[in-house]
Amino acid sequence: ERNPGYAHHVSIWEVARATTAAPTYFQYINIDNRKFLDGGFAANNPVTEIFNEVQFMNGGDESVIKLLLSIGTGLKKPPPSRDSKSHWGYIPYLFNLVREAIRKSTDCEKEHDYMNRLTNGQHGADHTRIPYYRLNVPYRGCRGYRLDAKPRVHPIEACNSDTLQTMARCTNAYINDPMTQNALTAMAEILVQGRRERSSTPGWEVFSTGTYYRCMATGCASLKSHRLRNTRRKLELHLTNRHGISKNDIEAYVEKGRCPY
Repeated sequence: ERNPGYAHHVSIWEVARATTAAPTYFQYINIDNRKFLDGGFAANNPVTEIFNEVQFMNGGDESVIKLLLSIGTGLKKPPPSRDSKSHWGYIPYLFNLVREAIRKSTDCEKEHDYMNRLTNGQHGADHTRIPYYRLNVPYRGCRGYRLDAKPRVHPIEACNSDTLQTMARCTNAYINDPMTQNALTAMAEILVQGRRERSSTPGWEVFSTGTYYRCMATGCASLKSHRLRNTRRKLELHLTNRHGISKNDIEAYVEKGRCPY
C-alpha cells in the first residue's frame, strides 16, 4: 500500500532541523521523545539511499519516481594533490591519508556523479529517463566557509554579517543563472503535473491530509468496531447499500463521519 497510515505529523522545519544538527556544532532535536542528529558522516549526500528506499517500498519499480532533487550546501575547493610520501614526510603523509579518508567519506559529489549516471540509464513509465537534478552553489566566488572557521570562537559567532552576505550573494547569483532557472522551471512543471494527477484519484484526500471516514449510522457494526474507510466513495457506497441512505441525506452522513488527522 502506497500510504499505509495517517499523514505524518512532523513539521518540515523539524525535519530540516534534525538533518542539520551536526554533532559538536548543534544540539539534537527531540521529536516524539526521540533524539535526532545529522548522520552525514556515513551518508553526507543521502540521494542514493533515498532512491534505493523508494524502489524497495515499491517492489523495485523505479517508474514510480517522477522527480529526484538533490540540494547541496556548496561545492568545496578541490584539495591539493598529496601523492608523494617522500615529499611530505612519513608522519604528515599518514595524517594526510586519514584526512583524505575523512574527506571521501563525506564527499557529496561522488554520490551525485553516481546518481547522475544511474538515472541516465533508468526509464520511467513513459520511457524517458527519471528526471534527476542537483542544485549546488559552485565554489567560485565563495571561500568554502567552515562551521569552525575561526579558532576559539563559537561557530555561530564566526559567521558574521560579511560571511552571511557573501554566502547570500553567491547563492542568489547561482539561482539567477539561466541554467538554474531552466532547471527550476522544469521541476516546477513536473510537480504541478503530478499534483494535478494525484488530486484526481480517490485516495488523494487520505494521502494529503490523513482524512478517513467512519460510518455514523445508528446501529452500524463498523461504528462499534471503529472501522475506518480511506475514501469518501467507499463510505457513500456503504451508506447506500447497507443502510439505504438516500442521495439527499448521504452528504450529511459523510461529513459527520469525516475523521481528519
